[in-house]
Amino acid sequence: MSYVDLHVHSNASDGTLSPEQVVRLAHEAGLSAIALTDHDTTAGVAGAAEAGAELGLEVVPGIEVSSSFRDHEIHILGLFVDTDSPSLQAALKEFRHHRDQRNQEMLGRFDAHGIHLTAEDLCAGNPDTVITRAHVARALLAKGRLSGRPGHERPGGISLLPQPPGKRQASGNGGAPPSALHRRFRLPRQQ
Repeated sequence: MSYVDLHVHSNASDGTLSPEQVVRLAHEAGLSAIALTDHDTTAGVAGAAEAGAELGLEVVPGIEVSSSFRDHEIHILGLFVDTDSPSLQAALKEFRHHRDQRNQEMLGRFDAHGIHLTAEDLCAGNPDTVITRAHVARALLAKGRLSGRPGHERPGGISLLPQPPGKRQASGNGGAPPSALHRRFRLPRQQ
């Protein structure tokens, strides 16, 4: 029996390993395929695919984006995305811009409460990473300003901000089928 993992992150977003290291680890674990689904970027897919080809492990090009549904943040996974699609890349660039604005707002709130985080604290040695709330949580843990499970604490009454409101939609995704992740809601099916 073959096993796959269709929701894998690398250090291109909030994972801790390079895309190539993720592939090697998946191969060592005996997986036959993975989908690299970093947040708002496909930057790691080419390196993962190359490493996968060398090891005989299928790498599905993917993406994870955030959206809202009934006033709740949801994550949407896209599989078999066309990483060369200009419209997809333009949409992801816009998503990263909004993420950067949210991150600056969060850092400003922390700073106002005497919690100072630098870009180096957040990037963890990878300046090209897409900064997520997981990066903020890890930086707070490293500075001793957070305890417990990252993402479930609110240091000094400051919450890590959700994605900006609004619908995220990317056309030209090569027909990639979306799937809702971490669902607590039954999504209506399109007829």
